[in-house]
Amino acid sequence: MIKLTNILSEAYGTYVKNAQNKALKRVGKKYGATIKKLTPKIKMPKFELPKSSPAHPDYKKWKAKQDVKEKQIQAKYKNIDRKPNIQNGVDVVKSGKDLEHFLNDFKHKADKVDRIDHEDFVKDQFDKNKAALPQALQQQLEEDIESWKRMGGYEAIKRAQSPRILQFIEGRNRRISDISHKTVTKVKQPIERGIMIPNKDVDKFLERFKLGEMVDIPDEGSHGSSGFSISGKTARSFSGYEYTDEGSMAEDASIIMRISPNKNGELRGLYVDGQEQSDGGGYWSEGEITRSSKSRAKCVSIKKVRYPSGKMVYVIDMQEPDDLTTESLQNEATETVDDLSRKYLEGPLNPKPRKSVKEGIIILKDLLLEIGEGSAKPYNWSVSAKPYSTWYHPDMPNDPNTSTGEKFYIKAHNYKYLWTTGSGLKYGLTVTYDNHAFNRLNKLGYWNAQFGVYGIPKQRGGLDYNIETNRKGELFNVMATIVDVMKDFLKKERNGHPKSDGWGVDVIRYEGSKARGAKSNQRNRLYAAYIKKHLPRATIKNQSGDKMEIHIK
Repeated sequence: MIKLTNILSEAYGTYVKNAQNKALKRVGKKYGATIKKLTPKIKMPKFELPKSSPAHPDYKKWKAKQDVKEKQIQAKYKNIDRKPNIQNGVDVVKSGKDLEHFLNDFKHKADKVDRIDHEDFVKDQFDKNKAALPQALQQQLEEDIESWKRMGGYEAIKRAQSPRILQFIEGRNRRISDISHKTVTKVKQPIERGIMIPNKDVDKFLERFKLGEMVDIPDEGSHGSSGFSISGKTARSFSGYEYTDEGSMAEDASIIMRISPNKNGELRGLYVDGQEQSDGGGYWSEGEITRSSKSRAKCVSIKKVRYPSGKMVYVIDMQEPDDLTTESLQNEATETVDDLSRKYLEGPLNPKPRKSVKEGIIILKDLLLEIGEGSAKPYNWSVSAKPYSTWYHPDMPNDPNTSTGEKFYIKAHNYKYLWTTGSGLKYGLTVTYDNHAFNRLNKLGYWNAQFGVYGIPKQRGGLDYNIETNRKGELFNVMATIVDVMKDFLKKERNGHPKSDGWGVDVIRYEGSKARGAKSNQRNRLYAAYIKKHLPRATIKNQSGDKMEIHIK
């Protein structure tokens, strides 16, 4: 517990160093009488964290008791449905007991089907829809979903820090919207989206929902998409309906939007949570379907609930049309409605972006475009090719021309490419013959590629593999140089070097080091994208961990 009197007294106290004993003494102790005169002689309020706060020392005990209590309440109302108390079109919650019943039903009776079974049902559809796309569009979809889930829709636009990033986000939003509108997904119950809206915006927001009329979510003018969950319980958790009379969040209205499938159990939407997270975090937890701004459903009812505290809950029910083959256009909305639509409806179900939108974000499509069009020029580089010789020790008698234990001399060349950037950083890329593969795996034509900043004595081979590739904004040119030197290497060795034994290039192995603090290896994804761009016939395989193999032949 923090007392305000202590805070006020602390303001008058300072610390000074005593030269003799090197101890800290409080000046306030010496001038205690002055502090008492300056401190108001009133009963000061006491401040303490609520037990519901995770920062409270007794939170775990409180949470355990709440869980037990919730299970008891759930069992109590399991077979008893709450009866609405309608007054002037509003369901008025009469008392604390009535509120308890409402909150239980609103949470635990939101879903009519098993969630795991439902997720498997819609995920299978996503997998089939994705597999039907060309390979390039599959890759694009993966990148768009990952970006949309982590950065948001409208939120990402607000946080964009450059015209280039803004352009990318708007293009991504359009692609997500387009494929969501074109995709038909079967569901076993309505999809839902839960939001919190300040009371001052509620009336204006609700104007767009007129009974019997078609509604688009978000507004057509946004060119975006809105996230719904296949689980009502999950969607409602984002609405703040559980904030009954505690703090500022209780002053916001809770709004639930439900879209029921048509008579065939279908609706327009893409199950984006059918794709796993790129960092190995498994599937996203929201069970999210993206709803396009081009798709429209009929508003069939608006239910209003008022808590004893005055807090309002709105449930907006919509119906997907039976005919999903007709493309329709929505009249342009007013600027005010559009603004509210974008603010509250455009983007994922989870309103908090997982990742900030900064200039340093790597946008693979943009990078590939710049390299492919030659707008990013490679730096001038130099190369040294040193002859390399080693003994071959076969472990097994699988060579008909040699006996077990026989050894012979092989000749190859190792390459070192060097260049200096505009900022003065000296980069190096080495390509060496993979003697381990030759000796232990009996594989010919295997090579190792390593890349990094050159000239760091403590680093193996003089290369620091952990310095960020995009340092000082030179990423485009550095990657263009890597492409250029690898083309030179393949020109020299692909068909066998004339002064070597001439086994050519079958496989190039590399390992893209993670950026500091990164959970996933984004560099490997970047390198793989370049390889696919410039060596379309090559295949990329994961050897182990972050070690990758480029199979040339």
